[in-house]
Amino acid sequence: VVFDEDDKKKVNLLKLRPEQNEVMGYNETSVNQLLEGGNMAMLLRGKDHGHVKIGTAELVDYVDPMENVNAIMETAGKVEGAKLAAAVTEEELKKAQEDLEAKMQALAEAQAAADEAEATLQAAQGAAAAAKETCDEVVGLFEALE
Repeated sequence: VVFDEDDKKKVNLLKLRPEQNEVMGYNETSVNQLLEGGNMAMLLRGKDHGHVKIGTAELVDYVDPMENVNAIMETAGKVEGAKLAAAVTEEELKKAQEDLEAKMQALAEAQAAADEAEATLQAAQGAAAAAKETCDEVVGLFEALE
């Protein structure tokens, strides 16, 4: 059984025989180095305290941090894409609102011009009716003179 000095409490729970309960030290390694196997130096209080030979090693329920990094980067890319799409959509919305405001202004101006033209037409129709009455009076006077 290999354990570090910090693990003595855990080892005591294993009910090891006294000859098995000896601190062998520790080894600083990586997952890849552990999987490759081979001889690994054991350090105890900073000094070489022998070697452990690793024949085979297997990872169970291990998640490669790079897979997480790739997933995070992919998600970040999607977020940035969504932000960009939202910004484009926001710009399009702003332009559409400005276009709508311009069209509403043009419609208001056209309505004002139509109202003015209608008032002018009514005034002209009133003037035409007054002129017809005057003409009818003049015709009536000429007919009376005959």
